[in-house]
Amino acid sequence: MPYSITWEPPFGVHLHLHGVLTAPEFVSAVREVHSSPAYDTLRYVIDDLSELDTFDVPRAIVLEVFAASIGAGMVNPNRKIYVVTTNELVLFYLRMVGETYAGALPIHPYPALEEARKAIAIASEESHRIFRQQ
Repeated sequence: MPYSITWEPPFGVHLHLHGVLTAPEFVSAVREVHSSPAYDTLRYVIDDLSELDTFDVPRAIVLEVFAASIGAGMVNPNRKIYVVTTNELVLFYLRMVGETYAGALPIHPYPALEEARKAIAIASEESHRIFRQQ
């Protein structure tokens, strides 16, 4: 199985996709995260594709998965998606999804896991600051 899921309590999940990723595996990984009871309270999802050798997923499946992610966002509009990749095909799909769904699915791409984690820490601190001001 070219993915692993690590829940990062209390508010995160790290989906690590690696090796040769096919469409059924991609769909299975995303479905597993979306169907977890923990999904309702997530604040971040790290889709880590930094160790991906091949992304063998057709465009139609990518669009279906992103559409499902938009639907999952209706259940939990507070979660943000951080994608770790330098894979040109994946970056192309991210741009395509951004244009197709016009902001309905906020995705933040980063070239390294450390950068994504820094962005998560900054977003978390900003949320705490706003909460304290209320």
